[in-house]
Amino acid sequence: MAQLSNYAKLKARLESKPPPGYVAGVGRGASGFTTRSDIGPSTSGHGTIRDDATPGGEPAPQAAPDDKGDYGDTHFDEFEGFTNSHLFKGQAWTDEDLAADKVYEMVDAHMAARRKRRREEKEIELLKEHRKNNPKLTAQFADNKAALANMTQDDWDAIPDVGNYSIKKRKQDIWTPVPDSHHLRNINSEGHSNALDPRQMQYGGMATPAGMATPAGHADLLAAGHARGSVLDMSLKRASDSVSGQTVVDPKGMMTELQQANIDSTDITNIKRAREVLKSVTNADPTNAQGWIGRARVEKQAGKLAAARQIIAEGCEKAGHDEAIWIEAANMATPQNAKVVIAKAVAKIPGSVKLWVEAANYESEPAKKRVVFRKALEAVPNSVRLWKEAVELETPENAKIMLRRAVECVNNVDLWLALAKLESYANAKKVLNTASQQNKAVPALWIAAAQLEESVGNGESLERIVRKAVKALYPAHCDREKWIREAERSERSNYPLVSKAIIFNAIHLGLDDDATTKKRTYVDDAQTCINNKMYQTARAIYAYALQQYPKKKSLWFKAAMLEKEYFGFPETDAILAEAVKACPEADYLWLMHAKEKWLNGNVQEARDVLTQAFTHNENSEQIWVAAATLEAENGFTDRAAKILETARERAATPRIWMKSAKLERQLGNRQAERKILGEGVKKWPGNAKLWLMLLQWEEYKALREKNPSPEEVKTMRANITALYTAAVKGNADSVPLWIAASHIQEVVCKDVVKARSVLEKARNRLPRNEDLWVATIRLELRDKKSSMAAQHLAKALQECPNSGKLWVEAINMEPHASRRAKGVQALKKCDKDAYVITCLAKIFWAERKLDTARKWFHRAVSLKADYGDAWALYYRFEVNHGTEEQRAEVLSQCCKAKPTQGEAWVATSKSIDNVTMGGCKLSTEEILKEVARGFDIEA
Repeated sequence: MAQLSNYAKLKARLESKPPPGYVAGVGRGASGFTTRSDIGPSTSGHGTIRDDATPGGEPAPQAAPDDKGDYGDTHFDEFEGFTNSHLFKGQAWTDEDLAADKVYEMVDAHMAARRKRRREEKEIELLKEHRKNNPKLTAQFADNKAALANMTQDDWDAIPDVGNYSIKKRKQDIWTPVPDSHHLRNINSEGHSNALDPRQMQYGGMATPAGMATPAGHADLLAAGHARGSVLDMSLKRASDSVSGQTVVDPKGMMTELQQANIDSTDITNIKRAREVLKSVTNADPTNAQGWIGRARVEKQAGKLAAARQIIAEGCEKAGHDEAIWIEAANMATPQNAKVVIAKAVAKIPGSVKLWVEAANYESEPAKKRVVFRKALEAVPNSVRLWKEAVELETPENAKIMLRRAVECVNNVDLWLALAKLESYANAKKVLNTASQQNKAVPALWIAAAQLEESVGNGESLERIVRKAVKALYPAHCDREKWIREAERSERSNYPLVSKAIIFNAIHLGLDDDATTKKRTYVDDAQTCINNKMYQTARAIYAYALQQYPKKKSLWFKAAMLEKEYFGFPETDAILAEAVKACPEADYLWLMHAKEKWLNGNVQEARDVLTQAFTHNENSEQIWVAAATLEAENGFTDRAAKILETARERAATPRIWMKSAKLERQLGNRQAERKILGEGVKKWPGNAKLWLMLLQWEEYKALREKNPSPEEVKTMRANITALYTAAVKGNADSVPLWIAASHIQEVVCKDVVKARSVLEKARNRLPRNEDLWVATIRLELRDKKSSMAAQHLAKALQECPNSGKLWVEAINMEPHASRRAKGVQALKKCDKDAYVITCLAKIFWAERKLDTARKWFHRAVSLKADYGDAWALYYRFEVNHGTEEQRAEVLSQCCKAKPTQGEAWVATSKSIDNVTMGGCKLSTEEILKEVARGFDIEA
């Protein structure tokens, strides 16, 4: 019955209505959920939101009117207020409350903005202070990381292996001694015999004979014990290095390590270790000065200067025989006490040169220094260093007196030479003679004597002295290379005659008799001297070589170039005059001689030189052309025309005919030019340049015809076609001729199909030629057939995958957005091609990446200095975006390089308006500026 009663109560409780706000399972952490049916309608009759509803839809119980709540400090929370209070409970949220909150938010935002700058500055200061007091580990070692970049491979190899210096307790290996019986038992068990018993052999080894035991080895246990005792004794001796015991520390090695190591004054462990080790050194050997110095330096590094001075003073008492400890003591002492320490040192060790020099260095007045050095020389009269230091402080007269005394005490070459420089000519000769008698194997004394003779203008004595010196000293004391170095040293001392005399007497020593080998050796020696900026010595070498081989034209040319580059016109003119006399058949020496006179303004003398050249080289093409060029460039065109007319009869060469045609073009005689070119191609049908000039003339004439009749056009086209057909027939391997023929068909004949056919024939004749493919691609682009151009480009890149010109066309055919990607592909194939590098520089320029563009332009002209278009683009870039210094630098480098290649460059330099008989009338600077003006401003 009791169970039924309990069941009924439980059922009634479960079926009863839950209390207001009840959520099932809230005690177990369940959150529950509330539906619209639980809370009733969302608004009241007046439209205000109710916040006093319960999950059951009933109003929340209201506090009694007199219930004010508990508002003590115990129920107040800083963020939530009074958690269990009924303050403002049941009040409706109105629009006025919302407006008030907005106003408060605006006020808070305004106040926060006013304090923002001050707050941020304060935060930054606090952050800096925090980082200063608590630096990161990476910041502490930033300077050390930067210094790692300067470490060499030897520095890395010198880093010692990392040891285990942890403070954790290490597990020690425990070794238990094994009794001797164990070793004996092992030896007996492992014994063996290397021979069979006779009875074993008799029975076939199938049974062990009776009474026979397996042989066993015997251990000498007494010997093993002695060995173990010796090992233990060695270990104990090695471990006996302590403060109070014996030491095995190498003092010099320890000092070297201390000097190399940078002991931190805050590293107590290292300081203590160093103190103990160095103290053991001084206790073991109190006379070891390095140990005392090390102890003093450790204390000084630790900031205990007084202790360091005390230690070094004790060391001076016990190890005062070493000069190093006295110098260290003086360095650690105060400036007033340092002199006292050095005085004690020189009294203790009067023969130490270093101590005397240190004593003089502590004196500030020259008079006192002289006194110190004189006392030092009384104690150590045979010290060369003391004599040199003392002489430097004296006046010339006193120095002369001291040097006389010095050479009596010390036989030193430097002292002898110094005395000779201070003496008069007569006395200097005596001094050097005496010095040479005492030092017969020293070349410096002989050379000093020769320089003395040159200083007074006595050339004969100079030659005699140098000759005797070389004879006496070669090869035992001074070989050929050393004599050349002595000649350079004499030139450096401004004694060119001595240098020349040395070269003339020693340059041939030790060489083979072969003339070619000798000449090559002389040229190499002269070039080495030029590299060392010893031009007088190089001139002497060439002079000697020309005496030996006066008919060698190459030697004359190199000697003349040396004079032209490093000396003046008179010297160059003189050596060229000798050259043409020695080698009259060398036409280029005559031309060089005439050009030098012409450049110096002596036109008549240049004519005379060329006139003499004709007598020796009547049929020389170079001389005929030079004579005509000289006349034409100086305005005497009639003379030039006559010279070339005579040359066409006597020395008929294709170049003579080309120069004649250029002269007529320069004079404006186009019909005479056509006649000369027509005769030239008939005479030399295999010369492509003559055919090119003729085709250019026909193109020039055709493009300037005004309103020709159809018959005239037809005849003109037929003539031009016949001309280029004959041209390519005799010069099928000339790529410029094929391209010119295609150009004529396109421009003059207005027939793109035939132009395309000409290029196709050329490609069949000359496969894998990048210039022909470029001409084909550009022809299609001009004809607005981009698809055909793309097909030709694909075939061209298959035939010539490493052609920079083709990759430039590929890049230019791409849209602007994808040009850089195409440039990356091009770099993979030809990363050192100047055409590709220049194209990429233009892309960077267009993208306003100026620094990158400048680097790529510089790289392009460095890879191919002869590429004029790259120089022009580079200069235009600097004009637009560079400074005056950068423009001047590009202009200077371009003038030094003297480029001749590039489409725009050649079009300007070979233009009819700019070409004269002698070449382009524009200078490199003028060509550069004109070509640069033709490029787009922003590439």
